[in-house]
Amino acid sequence: MASNIEFNPINENYPVAGQDNNSQGFRDNFSVIKNSFEDAKTEIEDLQDNGARTDQDNEFSYNKIIKPTLVAPAILAYPGKEISAGLAEVSLDLGSYHQFDITTSGTIDLAGWPNVNDGVDKIGRIVVELTLDSGASTSTIEFTSENSGTIKRETSSVWESASTATSAKVELDTPGVARVFEFWSYDNGASVYAKHIGDFE
Repeated sequence: MASNIEFNPINENYPVAGQDNNSQGFRDNFSVIKNSFEDAKTEIEDLQDNGARTDQDNEFSYNKIIKPTLVAPAILAYPGKEISAGLAEVSLDLGSYHQFDITTSGTIDLAGWPNVNDGVDKIGRIVVELTLDSGASTSTIEFTSENSGTIKRETSSVWESASTATSAKVELDTPGVARVFEFWSYDNGASVYAKHIGDFE
């Protein structure tokens, strides 16, 4: 943004040495200086409130970052999650990668998708890793999306036949094997695409 701070109106040659100087010149200079300090305060506070910082997290509210060159970026992971009372929420607000150690059957609700209220589609991606605990028996995990969004599954035998239009079910039957899935949506979770990335041991 353009700065409103002014310095040109200040008469740096005032007062003039060796002569009687009218006090109006002092008042004019002080007035410009005071106004510039007020503008500087406003602009600094705006930078403090809205500028990106390197010493804390930044909230960009889905504003565009245009033409960046990224070197060694990291994606936030959310490991060690558990399913309590048969239900867990996986929110994109917490991170893009969520890891679960499964001890029981339950439901994982996908949430925090980017909003599209401004009319611009935004894709949100969530990766979920499920690992059946060594002491657990076969477990069934059901994926749903907030607001009862439609789950569009890839054509794969990994999805249980009991899956519905608004849920995707998978069975875990091999302890210690990490089964990884990717989910993405461009319409605030109304339609969620689901893909089985693979099983890893």
